[in-house]
Amino acid sequence: MGATLMPGMIDAHLHLSWNNAPGIDPIQMMEVEEHMLVTMEMAKLVLDAGFTAGRGAAAAKPRLDVVAKKFINQGRFPGPRYLAAGPEITTVGGLGDSAPSHIPHEGLNLGLVVSGPEEIRRTVRQLIKYGVDSIKLNLSGESITGMGAEETPMSE
Repeated sequence: MGATLMPGMIDAHLHLSWNNAPGIDPIQMMEVEEHMLVTMEMAKLVLDAGFTAGRGAAAAKPRLDVVAKKFINQGRFPGPRYLAAGPEITTVGGLGDSAPSHIPHEGLNLGLVVSGPEEIRRTVRQLIKYGVDSIKLNLSGESITGMGAEETPMSE
């Protein structure tokens, strides 16, 4: 008596692998094995908060969401029903191209940086091969990058 029952909520913009770190650098530098465990902890937190389904909005590394979804669906870890995403696809200088220009290491980006339509197609095909359910494209700037959305770095 006095309790309320409601259906589970759905989070339509969920980043399981962006894990409450104090900034982007700790997420980028985390080893993939540790990152997988932290991603599964986030899945449990989301479920415990009442969200029984979620749609991945971008993963920090290519297969984190796909593996999380697989383990959740197999009942090996608790988490919401989940549509897996890969890393966001971005252009050079676009939202998601977060690597410092003086460090030539693509692994430091949260996004997969592409230049031109052919690279976009190749990257999308690779993510589909990994098993993602959704693709996130960032082909223009955004206020948080210091470049407005009207300043489109990709026009092809």
